Amino acid sequence: MLKFAALSAIALAAGLATAAHADDETTGYYQVGYSHVDLSKSVKGFNAVNLGAAFQLWKFVSLEGSFETGFGDKVSGSGLNRTKYQLDHQFAGTLVASHAMSDGLEIQGRLGFVQAKVGMTSPIGGRVTQTASGPSLGVGLHYFPNNGKAGVALTFDHADFGHNSGNDDILRVAYVHKF
Repeated sequence: MLKFAALSAIALAAGLATAAHADDETTGYYQVGYSHVDLSKSVKGFNAVNLGAAFQLWKFVSLEGSFETGFGDKVSGSGLNRTKYQLDHQFAGTLVASHAMSDGLEIQGRLGFVQAKVGMTSPIGGRVTQTASGPSLGVGLHYFPNNGKAGVALTFDHADFGHNSGNDDILRVAYVHKF
């Protein structure tokens, strides 16, 4: 239910922003793609689907929201110590500052907040979930061939979940479309 609500909110924001700005001026973007998520030193390499949308606040500053949901499990240990991990979902809200390097090429500085929820299943204890959240800092690159509206995004964000929870590294590759 939470995943459906998040996806609906992203779609609604993209739709409203598109309807509110029907002229040729770029007012934001949406993206869909693949994410590689490392949640800690011991739990690395979650694969995830990423959906996101951003709305331009000023000429070079946007507010981006993204949602990721994992596919596939990560397993550690064996026998009764075997634990299976699944990235249930991850949300991020990010303030993005961009600079055009040339026609169609933008670099980004990213500052935001990330919340991730991971499910853990063991043969003894059943399934439990753990949620961690914290600030994030990152960089990004958007490339739009022929300075068009459709392009490719490559971003990296590092979130700090505090002393006991570890860190979250998120590498995203996505199709991005300006609206």
